[in-house]
Amino acid sequence: MVSKSIKMKFEGLFKEIFLTVFQFKERTRRKLLDNNFEMSFEQSMVLFLLEANEGRSMTDLACRSPRDKTTMTRMIDGLEKSGLAKRVPCKTDRRQINIYLTGKGKKKIEEIKSLKPDTLDVAFKGLKSEELATTIRTLRKMQENLKEG
Repeated sequence: MVSKSIKMKFEGLFKEIFLTVFQFKERTRRKLLDNNFEMSFEQSMVLFLLEANEGRSMTDLACRSPRDKTTMTRMIDGLEKSGLAKRVPCKTDRRQINIYLTGKGKKKIEEIKSLKPDTLDVAFKGLKSEELATTIRTLRKMQENLKEG
């Protein structure tokens, strides 16, 4: 059983993680708007998901994101309409459709990546490299714990 003091620390940690993610998302959203990117923060995240998981099925992509399959399908529809992604029938299973980035999609990712250094510089200002390394290790451990439980 978890003690009350640990629960209170967790609630504080959860709040800090939530606020940090929200602020990062909001700053990135503003950067996208300020630089005339005609896409939402969520669409940009799906582009990065595709970059890391190109050629996977819609179901697999949804499992690798915080989105359900219906939402992921809608987001891929929008990216496909914009010419940033494409659906390709699987060669070994005709029932499966795999999702790939187009050349335009890959170029868009590079453009978005050019916005990141400023955001990261602001976010990491005043942090020592060992503090950042500890934070990353802690978050990865928490992710593994949550996958197991």
